[in-house]
Amino acid sequence: MFEKPELKVGLLFLISFALVGYMSMKVAKGVGVFTAESKHSLVVDDASGIIENTAVKVAGVKVGVVERIELKGGKAILTLSVRKGLGLSKSTYAEFKSDGILGSKHIALGDTGTTTEKLKSGDQLSTVPSVDSMGDVMSEVGKVAKSLNEVAQAIKEATITGTTETPIGRIMNNIETLTADLAEVSTVNKDRISTIIERLEGISGTLDSVLGEGSKQKVNEAFDNAYDGLAKFDESLENVRSITEKIDSGEGTVGRLINDEETIDGINEVVDNLNNLLGGASRLRTSFDYHSEYLTSDGDIISFIGVKLQPGADRYYELALTQDPFGVDDTRTIKRTGTENDDFEEVITDKDKIRITALFAKNFYDFTFKGGLIQSTGGFGIDYTALNKKLRLSAEFFDFSDDANIRMFARFNVYNGLYFIGGYNSILNDNDAISSPFLGAGLYLNNDDLATLASFALRR
Repeated sequence: MFEKPELKVGLLFLISFALVGYMSMKVAKGVGVFTAESKHSLVVDDASGIIENTAVKVAGVKVGVVERIELKGGKAILTLSVRKGLGLSKSTYAEFKSDGILGSKHIALGDTGTTTEKLKSGDQLSTVPSVDSMGDVMSEVGKVAKSLNEVAQAIKEATITGTTETPIGRIMNNIETLTADLAEVSTVNKDRISTIIERLEGISGTLDSVLGEGSKQKVNEAFDNAYDGLAKFDESLENVRSITEKIDSGEGTVGRLINDEETIDGINEVVDNLNNLLGGASRLRTSFDYHSEYLTSDGDIISFIGVKLQPGADRYYELALTQDPFGVDDTRTIKRTGTENDDFEEVITDKDKIRITALFAKNFYDFTFKGGLIQSTGGFGIDYTALNKKLRLSAEFFDFSDDANIRMFARFNVYNGLYFIGGYNSILNDNDAISSPFLGAGLYLNNDDLATLASFALRR
């Protein structure tokens, strides 16, 4: 019966099919046909991506599979079937790792090395948090997208409905209010802005005419006036020298006071107190400033003389006297008691009266802000220095009784205290004699210059 070839071939095929099937089932379980198994349990809160027959690996090599998954007490109980002889210890831990972006996972076994005690079959393995899977990443991306959606919704509500419930809404509302205020200011002061622009155009035109060939004579006259001013200053220095000689020889009241030791001790005490007030004599710098300005509209001259006290690099005090041909107006009320005539106001102009400037200034980088008295009226100003402090651009605002007196000018240091100055005086004044471009020159002496001049005068 078994001698027929067809029967022998069929019997051999059936035996081979049974062996292949058995071996395939054993391989799916992760161990070979002749390999002993060791079973261990694993308790986790989340077994997402883990199914029965999920591979168990050590160092990337498959050593077993997940044989069974059960749910007890809200936790997943995994039974792992792994090959015996792996040398697992009680410090062995299990970790879920992703196989790709589709969410499939495997269980990787590692060892912390804290103990060498062998792990027996049936013992429970510990776990460590697994690395984020693609699902976790997508969950985080979803949270970010939700936050972006909330921001976009806030911007939409702020720009369309005008709500002020959120910080973005309040910012948009403030911007809208600011633009509305700017529009209102520009509309209300449109005429004044136009006037200022026209004045600036007049300044440029006047400078062109002043610096042109036809104005050479006026420029020469301005320099002649400046030279006369310097000559007068030289006469003043001669007078100072004469006075100092008399004081040094003890003539007059001042000379006797200075040569008296008790008086000198009292003066030294006063100077020490003043030094403490102003920051110390070692830091106090004193400078003297004199210049004249030639008004091109009417040919008048304005003279300035002043002193600057600087106790620190970031601040100074300035005192100055100004004399011009326009004088100072004084308004007084005339009362007619016992008559039928009405009271009236009389304006008296004192052309010999001196205007006083007393300012405190504070430096911020290349800008200087100053305030106080400007030509006997309250005011403030701003300076900007450039070209290594050789050029100074200035604007002063004062006399706010009617229209503000705006004075803009530029000052350029030529050489060692000699400077030229030019600009526009009283831009908004309707009087053409006062509102005029001007050119001038001046002399600026600091501590070292004054010490040199005093030493020279004493030697003579």
